[in-house]
Amino acid sequence: MQEGNGVSSNGRVITLEEFIIDTFTHIQEDGSQVDVDQPDQIGGGGSYAIIGARIFLPPTKVGMLLSYTPESLPEPMRQSLLAYGEEMWAFVLRKDGNPTTRILNTYHGQIRTERYLSPPNLFTPLSLLSTPWINPSNPEDWPIIIHFISYSDRARKVVEELDILREKMGKDDWIPKLVWEPYPPMCIPENVTALRELVPFFDIISPNHTEALSFFPSLSIHPNLDKPSFVPFPLQETPQSTSNLPSPPPDSLPHDLEINETDVAEERLKENIELACLKLLSFKPKIGVIIRCGHLGCCYALSPFHSDSLFKKPSNSQGPLFENTPDSQMMEEIVGKGENEERTKVIWIPAYWDKSDEEKKVDPTGAGNAFMGGVCAALHKGLDLHQGTFHIHLASGQDRVE
Repeated sequence: MQEGNGVSSNGRVITLEEFIIDTFTHIQEDGSQVDVDQPDQIGGGGSYAIIGARIFLPPTKVGMLLSYTPESLPEPMRQSLLAYGEEMWAFVLRKDGNPTTRILNTYHGQIRTERYLSPPNLFTPLSLLSTPWINPSNPEDWPIIIHFISYSDRARKVVEELDILREKMGKDDWIPKLVWEPYPPMCIPENVTALRELVPFFDIISPNHTEALSFFPSLSIHPNLDKPSFVPFPLQETPQSTSNLPSPPPDSLPHDLEINETDVAEERLKENIELACLKLLSFKPKIGVIIRCGHLGCCYALSPFHSDSLFKKPSNSQGPLFENTPDSQMMEEIVGKGENEERTKVIWIPAYWDKSDEEKKVDPTGAGNAFMGGVCAALHKGLDLHQGTFHIHLASGQDRVE
C-alpha cells in the first residue's frame, strides 16, 4: 500500500458510492404497512456527496459512477441528474441481472429503517477504468480526491487497487487524497483494531457522532447506539433475489439519532464526542478527523504530523477544547509536547441551520453525505478547514431546504 497526499490542482473529486432509488412506506400503530404519499427519490450516499461537491465545483471537476438498467432508471430521474452536468456522470450498464439499486425506507413513528430491494453494485478504484476519467492522454482529468463509504474490508481494497491502478497506468506519482466515511454498521468496538490498521492510509476519516461513539463503549451515551438502523447486505455475499433480503431490526434507531437532552446534558455529549475524535486521531490519519454532529455542527482535529497548510486552526478560531481529560495522557504519548500540542485540540464549528430555522428544513436525509462532498470540494480548492466550513455547511444545509 502506497502512502502520500501530493495532488495536482486539476483533476476531479469522485465518489465510489452508488446511486440508489429511495422508495417509502409507513408502519401504523396497529403494525400494518401503508404506502407513503411521497414519490420515489434520488438517493444514496454517493449521490448526496457528489451533488454537495457540485455546488462549489463545475461538472468537469466532479464525478460519479452510476450503475443502472434503462428499464429500471426512470427517465425523469436521469434528466434530473444530467441537469447538474453531463460531464460528471459515468453511466455503467448493469450486467448482473439486477436492476438499478433500490432501497425501501420504512417509517415507524420517528424511527426510519432501510432495506435493499435490489442488491448494490459496489465500485472500487479499478471500476474507474470504465470511465473517461482515467485517460493517460489527459492526466488533468484524473481523480485527485476519492470519497467512499464502506466497511474496513472494502477500505483496504480501495488502497490496494489504487496501487494496482498506478502500476497498470504507469503513473506512480498519482496519489489522490482519500476521504472515508465508515459504513454505519461497522461502527462497533469489534472493528476498532481493523480501523486502527487502516486509518493511516487515509487523509480524512469522518463518522457522524453516533457512529464515532459506537466505536468506544466507554463513551456511549445511549443504550441503543450500537444498533444501526440500516440493514445491509453482507459485504462478501450479496443476495441475488428479493426473497431472502434482510429485514430491519424492530428496535433499530435512525442514523440521525437525536440524543434526548433531558437524559444527557449537551455539554457531556460534546465532551464524549471530543474524546472519540481524539481517539480516532490517535490512529494517525494523514490530515485529520471530522465528526458530523447534527444540530451541534461538527468538530475536527488535525493530525499533529500533517505539514500542509490545509485544515490548520486559524488564530482567531473559538470553540470548546477538550483538556484535562482521562485521554489527555494518551494524546501526550502520541504527539508529545511542544509545537504539536496546539494541533491536537478539538475545534467546534456550529451548524448551518439552528433551531430558529426549523420551519425551513425539508428533510435531513443525505445532509451528512452532502457535508462530505463539501469537504472534498474544500480539499480540491486548497482551503483550510474554517474556510472550507462555508462549503461544508452550505452543502449540507442546502441539500433539502425550501
